[in-house]
Amino acid sequence: MKSIQQIEKTSQPEKFVRLSEIDKREIDNPVAYHHGRLNYVDRLNKIISVLGRKFPNPAAVRMADIGCCQANLSLLMAEKGFDVTAIDINPDFLEYAALKKENGKIKFVQGNFDSLKMEGLFDIIMLGEIVEHCAYPEDFTKKAAEYLKPGGVLFVTTPNADMFMNDLPTFGKLKNREDRKFLEERQFGPDGEDHLFLFTLDDLKLIVPDGISLEESGYLGGTVLINKRTIFMLSILPKGWPEALERLIANIPFLNRLTCHGIYAVYRVERVERVRSHI
Repeated sequence: MKSIQQIEKTSQPEKFVRLSEIDKREIDNPVAYHHGRLNYVDRLNKIISVLGRKFPNPAAVRMADIGCCQANLSLLMAEKGFDVTAIDINPDFLEYAALKKENGKIKFVQGNFDSLKMEGLFDIIMLGEIVEHCAYPEDFTKKAAEYLKPGGVLFVTTPNADMFMNDLPTFGKLKNREDRKFLEERQFGPDGEDHLFLFTLDDLKLIVPDGISLEESGYLGGTVLINKRTIFMLSILPKGWPEALERLIANIPFLNRLTCHGIYAVYRVERVERVRSHI
């Protein structure tokens, strides 16, 4: 995947400035131990690691990345050998992502995923940082299940509600659909910035569609312990150690729950017929 520094060597439209600035702060940050880069890369690496473990022969594996934004995960998974469809409603995001493509099998599709005709096509559906923007995330995961093959995997990531300093309500406190009606007008805010509520690991069990089982869950996205005040200490560590430190913290009980930025859940389809009969 090309870095933003590579594609900036040619003239780029003004509409890509915001996306390029995000990439400069995160995946393409020249300061390898910068907390913004470490936290973002930890999320990417954890997803890639889990999916690589569950699908060790990627050549025949089809993946859809819903709401892919600048498609960094999609591009990296394609380079790992997966057949990727990157989907976003914003055509500018997809145009920007296409500039970064170097190799791998990837298709960019513009549109709202629930209006696309793709039922039963994919082995993996990725919902990255989406469910916290939906007033009814259980409907979103149910619809995504329609697009999975038997034995397929639904991978969800979302911010961690248990991390200290979070002040939004948890989904568990609003699990009654009637209590969420007031959120309908706020969902999918401009640039996807509005979080309606946050999830704990237990809350992720509440949005599992019928016919799908929760197979794995955990923490990702780095830790608040690595920040602009502690970053200077990372500069003295050997290469690769800051990333290893983040993974260590993500596996320490209590510390991970209170300090990790994100959580994830992997759901596996049991029987597609059962899933569809409840939709």
